Amino acid sequence: MKSGEKNPVKELYNQLRRLSWEQLWSVEVARFDRATAQERMARVAVIRAVGVVFSESGPAEQRESVKQWLLGLLHDPSEKVRRYAMTALPKIGTGASGEPRSGKRNSSGAPWTRSAGSPRCKRWNADSSRRRSRR
Repeated sequence: MKSGEKNPVKELYNQLRRLSWEQLWSVEVARFDRATAQERMARVAVIRAVGVVFSESGPAEQRESVKQWLLGLLHDPSEKVRRYAMTALPKIGTGASGEPRSGKRNSSGAPWTRSAGSPRCKRWNADSSRRRSRR
């Protein structure tokens, strides 16, 4: 694509983000599901928009339906569709495996991450210091 041209997938995504959750889910997802493989590639932004719009305004009672739809897309023949679905799953609070995120929090209330004192981090730090000493 040349530098002055607009990206049609990005343009579609911006349009979809302006829709209500109800319209996106009932109209655009249905249109995406009925589309041919070529049309699905052109409308792949629907998947990304579902993840983002659901996280902002989707009703909790539809979370399971959205999750099942996205998990089904992980078996799509198109790599691009599978990649978009995998990226959208965490936005609705689910990992690519379909399991809810752990929700573990540290003492300050931030999401839990490995601390620098964990065995993996210590091993990584030791390996990187060895690499530096070889130079």
